[in-house]
Amino acid sequence: MNSNNRETLLVIGVGNVGEAIARAALQCQYSVYATTRSEKKAEQLSALGLKPIIISNREGYQLNHDLQTLLSECSLVYTIAPEAKQDDLWLEQLSSNPGEYSRPRIYISSTTVYGGTTVEIDETTATAAVQLSSWSKARMAAEERWRGQGANIVRISGFYGPFDGPVDAMLNGSAQIADEGLNWVSLIHLDDLAVMTIKALQSDLSGRTLLAADGNPARQIELYRWLSRRLDKPMPPTLSAKDLHPSLTVSRKVNPTATHALLNFQPQYPNFEAGFEQCLAVRNL
Repeated sequence: MNSNNRETLLVIGVGNVGEAIARAALQCQYSVYATTRSEKKAEQLSALGLKPIIISNREGYQLNHDLQTLLSECSLVYTIAPEAKQDDLWLEQLSSNPGEYSRPRIYISSTTVYGGTTVEIDETTATAAVQLSSWSKARMAAEERWRGQGANIVRISGFYGPFDGPVDAMLNGSAQIADEGLNWVSLIHLDDLAVMTIKALQSDLSGRTLLAADGNPARQIELYRWLSRRLDKPMPPTLSAKDLHPSLTVSRKVNPTATHALLNFQPQYPNFEAGFEQCLAVRNL
């Protein structure tokens, strides 16, 4: 399968994060496989230079591709949220013959495992023992399953890109500010997240927890004041935090210094101002 001796990567789940990682891998000369449930998405992935695999269930997948050979040859990045209940399919296969399936693997997770309280977070911060949502508990359980297979865990606080996150919300009118907007927001540009993930794959690490953030948290109000000035648009509406999704109200200052040093990684967009300018440039604004 890897006759040209290129490194191979299997990206399971190619939403915004998975596609960004796949693109970065292509730029690093990987041969990249990507799973999808959609024939239309498969066509889009093929146009990007990826090798799409349409999968609906284990039986259908095995009929279309040699799962065991693919997993034995490819590094792996798993991006699908636990509520999709798909990881058992892959973990069962990986655990069936650990010696054969020994390639590097990454599980993409979230800082929701730290709970909803205001906190400063680094790689040594313990996950929350109480007050976790069912979704956060599922994340923690999934992390443990993947860590048991030697995967490195990448916890994302918040990602953004030209068509994701605050820039897109400001432009499409869906942006909202919680209370006075004083909650801390820790972000990372999708391009930087992708590069960091590839560096983690290329490292000798196993079972480690890595934090994905640019290292320069800002208050929510600062993000939208900057966008308001830059775009000459009014500020978004302010709502009570209790009426908003928790992702818009949580306050976390993520310090990824140790992760950056471990991976010898420096974000191309070290703060939201630099990243937002790139996003707006992509959108010709």
